[in-house]
Amino acid sequence: MRVLLDGRRLTRARQRGGLDAAWRLLVPTLLGQAPQDFEFGLLTTSAYPWRTGMLPGLAAQGASIHHHWASASVIATLGRLGVRTEWLGPGKADLLHLSHPRWFLPTRARVVVSVQSLLHRDHPQLYRPKQVERLEQGLQGMVESACLWICASEGTREDLVRLYHVPRGRTVVIPPGTTPGFAQAGQDPSAVQRVRARFGLDQRPYFLFLGAIEPRKNIKNLVDAFELALDQGLEADLVLAGPHGWQSRRIREACARRTRLQGRLHLPGYIAAADLPPLMAGASGFVHPARHEGTGMTAMEAMAAGTPVLCSHRGALPEVTAGAALLFEPNDPASIARTLLQTEGDAELRERMRQQGLARSAELTWERSALQTLEAYQLAMRLPA
Repeated sequence: MRVLLDGRRLTRARQRGGLDAAWRLLVPTLLGQAPQDFEFGLLTTSAYPWRTGMLPGLAAQGASIHHHWASASVIATLGRLGVRTEWLGPGKADLLHLSHPRWFLPTRARVVVSVQSLLHRDHPQLYRPKQVERLEQGLQGMVESACLWICASEGTREDLVRLYHVPRGRTVVIPPGTTPGFAQAGQDPSAVQRVRARFGLDQRPYFLFLGAIEPRKNIKNLVDAFELALDQGLEADLVLAGPHGWQSRRIREACARRTRLQGRLHLPGYIAAADLPPLMAGASGFVHPARHEGTGMTAMEAMAAGTPVLCSHRGALPEVTAGAALLFEPNDPASIARTLLQTEGDAELRERMRQQGLARSAELTWERSALQTLEAYQLAMRLPA
């Protein structure tokens, strides 16, 4: 089978969130797991021709690389002019696998689309208007042309069927794996201590949120909950770690105005990849307050690091944690505050959650995801065009 993979996310200088991270981990694992009768090509574009990212390593794994110096707008223009995917790629391909539901070029190949979340459809106010427009245009175009959809969770599959009327028989659920490096993070106390000292977190225990600082992550309710918990005796600090997203300046300014939080709430910004595992392993708990999460990769990383997970009972998070997390109502700061206090005050609970999280994370591997993806390709070829 000749498979052409969407390589747009593999040439960026720095990954932009969970979707980039997932694709960068899936693709090399796919190449390593595929039988000999699979041939892989990568179609990549970049406005910076010297930015090859992961491509040399993937070429060494046997993938044919088709790298073009072009921006997304140039590729869109080519698509409108009738330029086909096959003209820029390796010629004829049996199957085209897209990392997300947005593609500009027509193709004769079977199209498989990965989709993580459809939150923008039910909650457009949590996104930039132009981002909602792009997401919706991409999805509407793919609904007609996609042969098979690979959903990151059952919740995402239900949304896809409900909102876009995609037949359930053209969907599969393949959870992502756990990011390498987190499983060993708790075994190096010196690395944990160095990271804590570097970010000024060595005075008190801390709860950690990791993700883009933006409204769709429900940061406001988490901060409100933290302040409530402080008033009830919480000893730990709160760390909101991650890149600045949409409206992050407004969020940071609102936090700065709360005098009760001074010295207790930390916003270190973007965290280098090497520092993420020890920062996670050093936390008393990882808190994920999102009202809707498509994959929950950071919750997987926390479980792998042996860090208790406190998370919303909505979206993919209960599915991903599978009984290993303490759940709360994300719209109720008092509910979040109770889980913070409960976790801090019960060492036996923390140890039980740690053990359950480690067991759950061991089930979530990229090798399993890759094998399931290869099976999905076979299914896509059997389905009616």
